[in-house]
Amino acid sequence: MSEIIYVLTNEAMPGYVKVGRTSTNLEQRIRELNASTSVPLPFTAFYACTVENAQFVEHQLHDAFDDNRVNPKREFFRVAPERVVAALKLAEIENITPKSDIVENKEDQEALDAARKIRSRFSFEMAQIPLGAEVYFSRDENKKAKVITLPNFII
Repeated sequence: MSEIIYVLTNEAMPGYVKVGRTSTNLEQRIRELNASTSVPLPFTAFYACTVENAQFVEHQLHDAFDDNRVNPKREFFRVAPERVVAALKLAEIENITPKSDIVENKEDQEALDAARKIRSRFSFEMAQIPLGAEVYFSRDENKKAKVITLPNFII
């Protein structure tokens, strides 16, 4: 029987991802996580897919990224979500990532939108990527560019 493995992000926790599984509906699981008043902003499904033997796949992902685990009793990791997705795709049956945010109400959506808007704009300089450096697309290393001026121009 296939189950769901998900990679969640949260604007209130930049740099962290939650890697988990559910045998129920993904939307229901996200709503359960978002229902807590301990979470300032709703979780966003960065990626989700069905897999066979979800318990095994989840355990392998947790083991693979254990060096990045925040707390051994929690499913949070300080890692780029793209790295987790790259590993997860090895077991993927079907990509079921929601196309829109899963929120309970208008206020949650507005808070999420506001947080996305005020997040600082990325710059190569801020990331300590020097002028002339080659950068690669995380999902396809054949796609590369060269930083030609700071802060954000590439060719």
